[in-house]
Amino acid sequence: MNHRNVLQCYGLCWNFGPFPGLVIPFCENGNILQYLSRHPDVDRVQLLIEVSAGLQYLHSNDVVHGDLRACNILIDQQGTPRLSDTGLCYVLSEADFTRISTGGVCRWTAPEVLLDESIEIPFTSRSDIYAFGMTILEVFTGQIPFHHIRQDSAVIFAVIGGARPHRSEGQMDDSIWEIIESCWATNPKDRPNASVVHRWLSCILSQQLFAHPGF
Repeated sequence: MNHRNVLQCYGLCWNFGPFPGLVIPFCENGNILQYLSRHPDVDRVQLLIEVSAGLQYLHSNDVVHGDLRACNILIDQQGTPRLSDTGLCYVLSEADFTRISTGGVCRWTAPEVLLDESIEIPFTSRSDIYAFGMTILEVFTGQIPFHHIRQDSAVIFAVIGGARPHRSEGQMDDSIWEIIESCWATNPKDRPNASVVHRWLSCILSQQLFAHPGF
């Protein structure tokens, strides 16, 4: 993979436990939420446009991320968001010879993945889009999805039952919430692809710049 919004993997190193260690560039700004906590005035829409560009690149190369969430979006020295841990869940699952655990990541996991009981990993580009909707929510609220629910098991039952996080007033525009809800569609076929989301976010940024020329 070679894209400015996808973190490159330089190679592997060993003797770090049962799995090889990934050699990746050091991103001193941490993940996107840590970066925003230190730079609250950064344009969140612009960051998400770049994240969606990285996701679009992965999907165009038939690569499913499988674990898209704020903690896996690192910010490099130039303030550029970079997708990391791409496809790592596949490696872990194959090593364990079992289906990937939904514990911990269930808050970003699409309902069709939670419902799938097969051994094969059911992640797809459409489940990535669902996770991206949750990630947009994280970026604008600074909180994990379903932050008011403590137990992951309760989150799983809620998502399978059709529940989605509630909107908090004043944290985002209607246009952003519309994107989030479209990414959360229960039927994967009803979700937009990464290219559509990228164009949608770009249009929102253009409207913001047009409305506020000095922005």
